[in-house]
Parts: sequence; C-alpha cells; structure tokens
Amino acid sequence: MTNKMSRNKYSMTLTISAVLMSLGLGASQAMAQDAPAPPQEPVAVATDAAAAPAPGSFEALDVNADASLAKEEIPAGDPLQKKFNKADTDKDGHLNKDEFNAYLAKR
Repeated sequence: MTNKMSRNKYSMTLTISAVLMSLGLGASQAMAQDAPAPPQEPVAVATDAAAAPAPGSFEALDVNADASLAKEEIPAGDPLQKKFNKADTDKDGHLNKDEFNAYLAKR
C-alpha cells in the first residue's frame, strides 16, 4: 500500500510540476508580448554644419532655394558669372540643375 501511495504522490507531483511549468511558460510568453519594446539606440542627427551644402554646389548657390540659379545668385568673381549666358542653354535667364551640371562637366 505504501508503494501505491508513493507512486500516486510521485505521479501527482509530476503532474503538478508539468502544469506549473506550462503555466509559467504561458505567463512568460504573455508577458513578453505585453512588454514594451526596448529603447532604440539614439540616431545621429545631422547638425547644421553637416547638412550645409558643399561650397560651390548648385544647392549652395541657389540662395532662394527655387531650384534655379539667377545670375544674381552667382558670387562676384566666380567663373560662372562670365559663362552664365552660355550655360543657360534654354535662354530663360536661369540655370536649372541640368544646365549647371552640364556647365561643370565642360569645365
């Protein structure tokens, strides 16, 4: 009889352990789903100096940011001042980025 009780006790202990383990796993999985995402690494933000266009680039010369260069936007002494009319292939009085790049390619 003691053997039978011991087996029942052992079997019950195993059953309870299995149930507790399954509940524990289920609880940890539920907790993982509800847990907030870990914080992200900070992203480097460009400073004004890093975001500034390169000197002499189309973007740097386009002071009013209208995607075209007027002759007045070209600094005095810049070789483009003298070649502006020749670089303005569509003769609209402004250089678009394609005209500016074509001018640079010929230099």
